[in-house]
Amino acid sequence: MERTSRNIKPYAAGIVTAAALSVSPKISEETGLFEKILYEMNGIGLRETLLAAAVFCLYVKYWSVIKQRQNWVTHCLAGLFSMFTLIGMSYSYLKNWNFIFGDWQQFLIAALTGIGYFIFYNACLCLL
Repeated sequence: MERTSRNIKPYAAGIVTAAALSVSPKISEETGLFEKILYEMNGIGLRETLLAAAVFCLYVKYWSVIKQRQNWVTHCLAGLFSMFTLIGMSYSYLKNWNFIFGDWQQFLIAALTGIGYFIFYNACLCLL
């Protein structure tokens, strides 16, 4: 049972990271959380498909190295990088904080995007 759950983690991390990398900070006027998420996803094009495949390969091949090398320093740096990425995305597209603090649904979308960027930056820092 443990082997199965251990093998799922790199794939789940890849899905979250690929989803975070395909989000654009557009603000939707929709009222439902699912509709807002669908509005903000760029869609699965060639770039996102290739990026997701690369992230999956990276995570599956080097997951044991990532787990071995991660520590509090990589977590702190990845957290800062992901936080500044969200702030930069918000100001780059909208010129304000609304991508992060628009409403509770928008905050949830930004938090999930931040988690995806955190996983990505943590993996990159561990592989340096």
